Amino acid sequence: MNLPFLSLDESSHAIRNPASAVPLAVLCHHGDRGVHAAEHLHRLGHRDVYYIEGGIEAWAGLVDTSIPYY
Repeated sequence: MNLPFLSLDESSHAIRNPASAVPLAVLCHHGDRGVHAAEHLHRLGHRDVYYIEGGIEAWAGLVDTSIPYY
């Protein structure tokens, strides 16, 4: 699921309901906004939240080189 940071509060049921216990992985382009989004979700009550350090840029360089840089 791809959600803009500003819509985290009103997005899908899994996001709105911390009791759903769905693990959440958060990433953005370089990792800066992703860490803030993960912290925000944690403040909303989600406990199983992860952010991808370095964002999509790091993932593309270290994990999946088929992802184009932009």
